[in-house]
Order: sequence, then structure tokens, then C-alpha cells
Amino acid sequence: MTREDRYVPLHIQTDQEREAAAVAVEATRVAALRIQVHERRVQDVEEWRMREQDALARQVRRHLWDLDEAAFRVARQREADESHHMHAEDVYGHRTWPLVDTAQEEADFRAKLAAKKAERAAVRRARRQAQHPALYAKEWEVVTLDDGGSYFRNIVTGDVQWTDPCAPTTTTTAAAWEPAADDVGRTYYVNTATGETAWTAPEGAAMEGKVQVDQWDEFKTDDGVAYYVHRTTGDSVWEKPVAS
Repeated sequence: MTREDRYVPLHIQTDQEREAAAVAVEATRVAALRIQVHERRVQDVEEWRMREQDALARQVRRHLWDLDEAAFRVARQREADESHHMHAEDVYGHRTWPLVDTAQEEADFRAKLAAKKAERAAVRRARRQAQHPALYAKEWEVVTLDDGGSYFRNIVTGDVQWTDPCAPTTTTTAAAWEPAADDVGRTYYVNTATGETAWTAPEGAAMEGKVQVDQWDEFKTDDGVAYYVHRTTGDSVWEKPVAS
């Protein structure tokens, strides 16, 4: 190697080359900054998306929890309402059932009493008819219908019937007698037409020597003790008479 080869002169940059080099360096730095900004934006978008997903998941969980709580409250309220209704029904039943039973017993008693009064009224009418036929006849009037027919109406009681109540009947006085029993169960006889009583059966009386058990109605005292009342005579006994 010669001496001239060892001393190679360095390249001297011109102003244009230095400016071009500076521009290249700046472009490289700007490109690197753009890459960093882009990566930062991508990271921010990803973080925002994750936060949105977390918020949506929290909202869904909150909504489901609210639905479960509402269903639980509805079930508890339904159970409370059913319990309240059952308690109210029990209280109402305990208060009402005795009243219903009492009302039914009173209605039955009133019905039997009305039936007994009606039978007694029938007996009294039959007695009046037998004892005072002329006065009894004045209580009835004839009502004529448009088709030419007629019926009979009692101006006192309001009863109506098709047959003439004052017409003579084939029933004899002896046939109007029926057996009854007193307080001690002894048998006597009552004439349903005249109201007369006798210890012995009149001649020709129907069902001689027999007590009509079906003519006795059962009632109860306030203490619950049963007694029996005869429909026709109104007599009462503690023990129900038996057919003899």
C-alpha cells in the first residue's frame, strides 16, 4: 500500500445532502409517531369496547335481578293475600254458620207453626160450617168467569175453590172422628167437624183404637229437649205416641 492510498480524503456533504438527510430522518420519526398514534387509538377503541360490554353485562344482570325480585315479591304478596282470604273466610264462616243454622231452625219452626195454624183454621172452619151453616154460607161468594164457569171465594180468608163449600157432603159426623193422645199417652177421640172430644170411640168412627202417629210434629225447647205437638188438636207431649 502506498502512502497515497492511506490518506483517502473524506466525503464532504453538501447543503443539499444534509437537508435531504434531515428530511429523511424527520419522515422516519413522523412515520414512527403515526404508528404509535394508530396503535394507541386501536388500544383505546378496544378498551372502550370492553368497557361497553362490561356495562351492558352489568345492565343485563341488574335487569334479571330486578325481574327475580319482582317475581319473588309477587309470590309473597299472593301467599299473603291467600292467607288473608282464608283467614277472612274462616272468621266469616264461624260467625255466619251458627246464624245460618239458627235461621234454618227458625224457618223450619215457623213453617211447622204455619202448617199447624192452617190445620187449626181448617178445623175451626169445619166447626163453624157444622154449627152455623147459615153464617158460614155468607162468607162465600160465587165468582163468574168470562167463559161461563164459576168458582167460590171466601171473603174472610181469601180462599178459593171450585166446589161449593156449603154443599152437603157424604161424610158423616162419626166419620169425622180421629184418635189423639193426651200428655200421658192416653188415647181419646176428636171430632174434626165439631171439635168435640170423647174417651171412647163413637160408633162408626174411622180407625177405631188407633193413634195417628204421622199427625205429631217434633219440636225442641231452648235446651234442645224434644217434644211433640198434634197438628189437629194442638196437644203437646214429651214422648212421641206410638201406634196402638
